[in-house]
Amino acid sequence: QNLRVLKYLQGELDQDQPTAFAWAAHWIEVGFEALEELLPSADQSDGPFLMGKTPSLPDCYLLPQLYAANRFGADLSRFPRLTTIRDALMDLPEIPATLPENQPDAPKD
Repeated sequence: QNLRVLKYLQGELDQDQPTAFAWAAHWIEVGFEALEELLPSADQSDGPFLMGKTPSLPDCYLLPQLYAANRFGADLSRFPRLTTIRDALMDLPEIPATLPENQPDAPKD
C-alpha cells in the first residue's frame, strides 16, 4: 500500500488512522477477490505458489501485498488460496529475513 496515499487520507482529507486503514483494507480485498477467482484451488494447483512448484516473480509481488493486508486488518479468511501461498512463502528460509520488522533499521519496541 502506498504510504503517500494513506498520509493524504489522514492529512488533507482529515481521516483518522482506523478509517484510512479500513480504506486500504477494502481495496486490498477487492484486488484479492479478483485474484482468488483466477487461481486454481489448492487441490487443482501444480504447487503451493502462484505459478506452481517453485516461487516466481509474481510471488515476489504478492507477498508485500499480503503483508500490507495484515497490517491494515484486511479479512483474509475469504482467500484460502492466497493464504496458502503466503504460508508456503513464509516456510522458505529466506523470506522471514526480508520482512520489515527484521531489517536492521526497524524500530525496536
